[in-house]
Amino acid sequence: MANEYTVSANLRVEKGDFNYNYNKTKSSDQTGKGGGNPGKVIVGTAVEAVSLGDVGSAGWCVMENLHGTALVDWGPQVGTSLTLTPIGELHPGEPAIFRMKHNANFLVQSDTANTGIFIAVFDK
Repeated sequence: MANEYTVSANLRVEKGDFNYNYNKTKSSDQTGKGGGNPGKVIVGTAVEAVSLGDVGSAGWCVMENLHGTALVDWGPQVGTSLTLTPIGELHPGEPAIFRMKHNANFLVQSDTANTGIFIAVFDK
C-alpha cells in the first residue's frame, strides 16, 4: 500500500485588516504498522516522560490538551535528567500534529495538577 498517512493543516488568522489563510494536505507512506500510543495521559505540575509503548520508530504524533483551563508544555528530553526545555505549548482544547524525528524521550508538564492530554504516536 501507499499513502497510508493523510495529514492536514489549516490556520486562519483574521485581526482587523490582517488576514492569513494556510491550508495544506499531504499524504505519505507508513513503513511500520504500529502506533496510536499512549492515548490519554494525566499530566501534573512535575515534568513527566511519556512512554511511546510499542512504537518502533516514531513518525507522526497527534496531541490534544483535554483540560478546560490548563496549559501544557512539551518537548524532547535533552541529556539524562528530566529537564524540560519546551518547544511547544498547548492551550486548553488545542491540538498539535507533527512528525517526530526519532524515539527521544518525550516530556510534558502542566501548569495545573491532573491535566488530561491525548497523545498518539505512530510508526514511521
